[in-house]
Amino acid sequence: MWLHMIGKLVPKLTELRLRGCGISHAHNLLRSSSPSNYSSSLVTLDLSSNNLSSSLFQWRFNFSSSLQHLYLQNYSLLSHNLYFLSSYFHFPSLIFLDLSYNNLTSVMTLNFGSNLQSLYLRNCSLTSNNLIFTSFNPNLSSLLFLDLSDNQLTSSTIFYWISNFTFNLHELDLSCNLLNGFILDGIGNIMKSLEDLDLFYSHLQDEVPTSLGSICTLKSLTLGYNNISGDLQRFISNTSWCDTHSLQTLDLARNQLTGMLPNLSGFSFLQNLYLYDNQLEGTIPESIGLMSQLKSLLLGGNNLGGLITESHFKNLSNLLVISLSHNPLSLEISTSWIPPFQLLSMQMASCMIGLNFPIWLRNQHQLFSLDISDGGLSGSVPEWFLPRSKNIYYMNISFNNFSSEISNLPLKFNYQPIIIVNSNNFKGAIPSFLGQASELHLSENKFSNLNALVCGQIEDGGIVILDLSNNLLNGCLPNCWSQQNTLEFVDFNNNLSGEIPSSLGLLMNMEALILRNNCLTGELPFSLVYCSKLLLLDVSENKLFGSIPSWIG
Repeated sequence: MWLHMIGKLVPKLTELRLRGCGISHAHNLLRSSSPSNYSSSLVTLDLSSNNLSSSLFQWRFNFSSSLQHLYLQNYSLLSHNLYFLSSYFHFPSLIFLDLSYNNLTSVMTLNFGSNLQSLYLRNCSLTSNNLIFTSFNPNLSSLLFLDLSDNQLTSSTIFYWISNFTFNLHELDLSCNLLNGFILDGIGNIMKSLEDLDLFYSHLQDEVPTSLGSICTLKSLTLGYNNISGDLQRFISNTSWCDTHSLQTLDLARNQLTGMLPNLSGFSFLQNLYLYDNQLEGTIPESIGLMSQLKSLLLGGNNLGGLITESHFKNLSNLLVISLSHNPLSLEISTSWIPPFQLLSMQMASCMIGLNFPIWLRNQHQLFSLDISDGGLSGSVPEWFLPRSKNIYYMNISFNNFSSEISNLPLKFNYQPIIIVNSNNFKGAIPSFLGQASELHLSENKFSNLNALVCGQIEDGGIVILDLSNNLLNGCLPNCWSQQNTLEFVDFNNNLSGEIPSSLGLLMNMEALILRNNCLTGELPFSLVYCSKLLLLDVSENKLFGSIPSWIG
């Protein structure tokens, strides 16, 4: 009834979106005795995330002739429902169809017109047996975008199958399938118009696919998280016959690539280079500093060595994200250097950054994530650093040799950061502003006082994980834990004495409380019975006495 009211109010309606409205076939949503007033003008119809799979419902309004965009994602469709739609309705104007997240198993009956340009079949339980090895040959000559990701396709002959019914495909997504084999050598000859190819986590086992290098139109190539081996230079060499290189994203992360990192400066449009977690070796060529369009450079987790100098960053004015972590690299950068970029993320764990804190970070005002752990750094953290870190969400400066106190600054973080400073020589009182962190890892330092941190006023959020083990904390634990009711994990393995404060019982979200290896006395406070989520309580190696409380269970 309300559907007819919409039609009367908006007789020329062109767009109707009912996504996630809890509609089922029991509502008889589409049953009517006469065509709806707006049906002939409807261009976009979205019925996703409803339950209208029953073949009992009737499509009684004549929208099919003008409809261009049809969304039936997560619609509880089965293969026979698809047959019902294709048999009774024709969609001559349809250019966009989303059937993702339906248990179709087969699309043999798919027939939605030859003008279709975008087809989404993500997570539809499709297999090679019910798709490739059949007589199914749809008329999709206009198709530009095809998404077959997250299905159960097991044969790389999928490329030939697709080429049988479309000749101008621009984007193909086959990620998260079970291809378990090789990328066909002739793919460059059968898909010459491809701009975006996504084979992420498709269980491919092959050498670097040189044939892909001959697709000169390719802008994005995603082959990450497979088992691809060989030398990257073979792929680069096969691109040499292209007049221009359109490639903007190259993702071969987490494979088995070997050899040296080749000169990539010929890819003048490259914006994103993901080669992390491979077996690349040798040095990083200075020519990488000529790739002025680079935004993301991720080379971590290889065996790349040698020096990184200012020349490696010479023209990288657009660089936003860099990861060189877990390579035997050393930075050799002058203290007067001003970077040409403004980074959002810098990951250089286990790289030899220098003796002192990198002064050039003073010019980075947008850092969201920073990891300079295990960088051979010592001395003090400059006073200018933390005030420039208001946007930080993840900070890891652990496993260095910083030895200063941390001043209690009037600092307000924009987020609740994860702060990891363990395994240094920080000393003195823990400043209260660190209480804004969601995770605070301070173990293996020389901190001696936590009162300001625990008893300070918390404005937003609160600490969830607090690790203060193996510091120089002594004396009694403060009895002001009511401020820290977000805590879930606490480790106080130190040299604390006195009784366990009763206010710890106010930590209703506590799951793990570790007080082992201290000099605590007295009995377990009864207030801990209110920590109903507590899974781990470790008070071993103390001087507690009394019987084990019955509430421990």
